[in-house]
Amino acid sequence: METQIHNYYLLKENRETDQMINNIRTLLANNDADKVELALQLMQNGGVPPQLITYLFVLSRLHPEYHIREASQALYYDWASESLKKFIAKYYNKMAEWTSDETNVSQCLEKIYLHKDIDAVDLGNLWVKFRGKGNLFRLKNKIEPVPQVLQSLYNPHSKTLTLSDLQLTRLPEEVTMFDIENLYIDGNFFKKLPRSFYQLKKLRYINYYWTPLKKSTLAKLRKYYPHITLKAYPISENFEEVPVLEKL
Repeated sequence: METQIHNYYLLKENRETDQMINNIRTLLANNDADKVELALQLMQNGGVPPQLITYLFVLSRLHPEYHIREASQALYYDWASESLKKFIAKYYNKMAEWTSDETNVSQCLEKIYLHKDIDAVDLGNLWVKFRGKGNLFRLKNKIEPVPQVLQSLYNPHSKTLTLSDLQLTRLPEEVTMFDIENLYIDGNFFKKLPRSFYQLKKLRYINYYWTPLKKSTLAKLRKYYPHITLKAYPISENFEEVPVLEKL
């Protein structure tokens, strides 16, 4: 009986292999399920290098096609280290797969991204791709440069930056690096804007729905941008500090 020898060409260390791995990463992140299947077949034949383990983990959890989740899971269990599989089993919270709360998603991902086999950048980007959540995780943990994260949320054609529902406790000062006319900061927790914010010259519209900006901040916005349109907080009370009345 002949012994089968596997030629796992994706595990070789050379420039050609690096290019193949980059091509497979592109296929795995593609919206076309056929291209994702092609990438999985290449890994079945060529092996799974460490750089692709995070992709397999996320695809096995989040890809909309059942057969792709199954194939990804099989490869993940075959190729992930025992250390990672035990770590995920202990710390991973499946709530990250369905919750719409950015804080909950961030907390779930923060528990697993510290393992050496998890690529934090891939984890955050793929979660955003498949779930539309994870930008708080990307910004809060600074796993990517802040301008790079903001760039992915910026539309240069409409000059719109969208930071909706990120539950941020502060607005990144790096927003001033972009040519912004329309700004969506609804669904956040901060009450004021950084001083550098007022360097923005072309601002025309801000949506701060459900973000408790102070009255003093709103007044400053109207001063610097007299023609600006502000979509207001949905209740009449603005979140200014109110002095406590002494008891009679």
